[in-house]
Amino acid sequence: MNPFGRPSPIRCVSKKAKQQKPSERINEIALPRLIHAEYQPPRPSYTNVSVAAQNANLTSRMKVLAQCKQVGSKACETWDWCACEVFISGAARKAQASDHLLALAEPKALPSAYRPNRLVVWPVKPTAMQVVATSRTEELCRPKLGLIIDDMHDPYKVSTSTLNAQPSQRIEELARPLPRKTSNRKK
Repeated sequence: MNPFGRPSPIRCVSKKAKQQKPSERINEIALPRLIHAEYQPPRPSYTNVSVAAQNANLTSRMKVLAQCKQVGSKACETWDWCACEVFISGAARKAQASDHLLALAEPKALPSAYRPNRLVVWPVKPTAMQVVATSRTEELCRPKLGLIIDDMHDPYKVSTSTLNAQPSQRIEELARPLPRKTSNRKK
């Protein structure tokens, strides 16, 4: 049993199986994949900074840009954003919207077939309250009586007949990789 309380999927291998010589197919599958001839490893995440960039002097403009933005004299926690003085020109304050702009600002009208959402609670009609369920509906409402789950059941247990099974010649033929896909692989 593993620490999670479930039986382990790893099963014991017999000595005879350990001493068995692998077939050609097993040896072929066990070969590592060859790296593509044009494969290039990913570039490193860091970059090398040139010596000239390391020894460069900052200009006065770069020093100004590197400084923090000054919001105001007050601390950020107590800053009242409504008290910020914003300059709005007098012409902008006295501006009037044109008729076309007012027409564009109006919301779209609802479609003629629009119905608002129903309330969460709605009244149930008396005829619906008097309906009697059919025997078929009652049968479908009953829960299925499933098999009782056995606590000692091992989901990872493999039957001996499965372990001793041999695939047919056609299945082995279908399991082999296509020759056109393995022609570039060296043996």
